[in-house]
Amino acid sequence: MFGIYIEIGSYSKAWEAIRTRDNVLSNTQIQNSFFDSFKKIRINDLARIYLETNKYNEAIEQYQQLIEIAKKDNNLFYEAGTNNNLGLVYLRMHKPDSAITNFNQSIYFWNKYLKVINFPSVRDRMFLDIVKSNIGQAYNDKGEYQKAIPLIRNYIDMNIKINEGDGIVIGLNSLSQSYLGLHQPKKALALLDSANYLMKKNKSVFGIKNTYQNKVKVYEYLGNTKKAYSYYKKLVAYNNSKDTIENTKRTAILEVVYEVEQKNKQIANQQIRVIEAESSRKFQKDRQKLLIIGMLLMLVIVIGLLWNGIQKRKKTRILKEKSDRIEEQNDIIEKTLVEKETLLKEIHHRVKNNLQLISGMLELQSSKINDDDVREIMEQGQNRIKSMALIHQQLYESEDLGEIDFKKYVIQLTNDIIITVNDTNKNIGIVLDSIDFSLDINTAVPMGLIINELVVNAFKHGFSNKKEGTITITLKALEDEYYQLTIYDNGNGLPANFNINNTNSLGLRLVKGLSRQIGGSCEFKNGTGTTVIIKFRNDNN
Repeated sequence: MFGIYIEIGSYSKAWEAIRTRDNVLSNTQIQNSFFDSFKKIRINDLARIYLETNKYNEAIEQYQQLIEIAKKDNNLFYEAGTNNNLGLVYLRMHKPDSAITNFNQSIYFWNKYLKVINFPSVRDRMFLDIVKSNIGQAYNDKGEYQKAIPLIRNYIDMNIKINEGDGIVIGLNSLSQSYLGLHQPKKALALLDSANYLMKKNKSVFGIKNTYQNKVKVYEYLGNTKKAYSYYKKLVAYNNSKDTIENTKRTAILEVVYEVEQKNKQIANQQIRVIEAESSRKFQKDRQKLLIIGMLLMLVIVIGLLWNGIQKRKKTRILKEKSDRIEEQNDIIEKTLVEKETLLKEIHHRVKNNLQLISGMLELQSSKINDDDVREIMEQGQNRIKSMALIHQQLYESEDLGEIDFKKYVIQLTNDIIITVNDTNKNIGIVLDSIDFSLDINTAVPMGLIINELVVNAFKHGFSNKKEGTITITLKALEDEYYQLTIYDNGNGLPANFNINNTNSLGLRLVKGLSRQIGGSCEFKNGTGTTVIIKFRNDNN
């Protein structure tokens, strides 16, 4: 019952539950060790009430008592856990220095605890990462964001290892606050996008509120009031929905509490009737008076139940009206979003059609050109336009209009290249390795043109002296939000005096220019074939 009263915010009832438990224990003969366990539970319960009612100093006193008991019993487990709880109280009081002191104490006692247990589990070791993440939060509160970053990153890595999605979302939100404090809003926004993607992937609502709040702050910092307002509306809609759910949950809990209390009243009434029956045998003269009193009590209970029923129906009706209004607003928002997504898809569809029309015109024009060099230039232009048209086609067919499924795009692009330029007398294959990523359209378009240039170049020039070979395309994630695209062929290799800065090839100069456009770099390596390495950032701002 204590837990239920805390859940619905009925703290006076929670106090009564503690006092009732104290009375039961005082009238029961139990072992001292068992009583000591309940004593620690009682202190924890009191601290929780004080914390929920924002009486932080009283909560601190209770936790300090618990630390003294743990010291007396040499209980390292309790000392570590209570110091961590105490640090969290100071964190809520915005006293980061005191919080860090207690978190460090928690780490000290937990390390001692790990040494005395024989087989520490993964969960036992995870506690240290959780406390260090709390220290990172305290450094954020102090404005010492550089100190916070490695601690929070370590917490994220730990949750990734155990595939704990909610923990990753918490860490990403904390890390975004650090980068925003360091005036790096793009990094902060990328982390929040990752948190949003993870919640969608896991179909989880945990962390939505914090993610929306932090996105509002980042977009306000960037001066993008339109985006900030958009996420603010999402936050309001989510809070309204959550309030409806919480009110429904609270109503259900109150019904359970009411039924329990009524059962207790029924038990009490039954006990009263037993006492009255025993007394009636001794005091026959008072029987009529007791019956009248009992009837009056029953009448009062019936009237009370009727009144409570009327009030409950009234509250239910009001709650339903509010829920209907919220649902109507959510429907309007959802319809608006669907209309906008449909419009965007139509735009991408028309852009794709226009690009395909241009490609077809170039194909018709090239068929009338007798000069092989000019025809090749026209074909190259046609391939570049096709690579851009594929981007808009995928956006039109995708549910997510902001990102491109890069693996699907590369498969379509390379299939078109094979059909267009591959020599049927040669056995040249394409291998895709580790490219399961989503890229922003501003990055995907230049990357598609780069892959088009390099793969076409490999087909036409890389295997002039060979009958078979392989072109391998790899995309992998690096540190600090960078990606690396590698295109390798085991063909003839580059000329001995090759220099990208002095080349006359329009395609290779285009590769170099597009790499700079997406804030990246390109590197050509010669060996048993040709290797081209493009390092870039997937920046969607």
